[in-house]
Amino acid sequence: GVVADRAAALPHFHQAAEQGEVHAMYALARFYTDGMGKEEAMAAQLYTQLAAQGEAEAQYRLARFYALGKGGMSQDHATAARLWRLAAEQSLGPAQSAFGICLMQGTGVTPDIYAAARFLRLAANQDVAEARYWLNRLPARVRQGRREVPPPRAPHEAHEKPFIF
Repeated sequence: GVVADRAAALPHFHQAAEQGEVHAMYALARFYTDGMGKEEAMAAQLYTQLAAQGEAEAQYRLARFYALGKGGMSQDHATAARLWRLAAEQSLGPAQSAFGICLMQGTGVTPDIYAAARFLRLAANQDVAEARYWLNRLPARVRQGRREVPPPRAPHEAHEKPFIF
């Protein structure tokens, strides 16, 4: 068999990435994020280029850099939420989960528990465990998308005395 030599492969990935080869750009970005390099700023630069091309996985990963203030990016929850939304709208399960959590907690967006439940359901249907965890913590009526509000109870139904002036 052939022994993988990441260091020897690196110049080839650089050359292909410079020519705009998407798979090489991803491989290089992952190398810088997870591999020997640990050069997150280089990874962020590559993810920024890929995200601008509408690549959902890059939008998701770049959003994480913004959310955590890593890779030379200033922490910016609004930008992170926007990128997660873009990736979520392309049906990327982990992005649907992340954006659902943003909506649930109001991180970088206006809180919307029903929209949060919708995105968390979509992610849970793709077997994203984190989405299932958060979805199960929402009230049943929210999980099911029911927006009705229970009618107010009369004081006698609640076993309370009516308030008299």
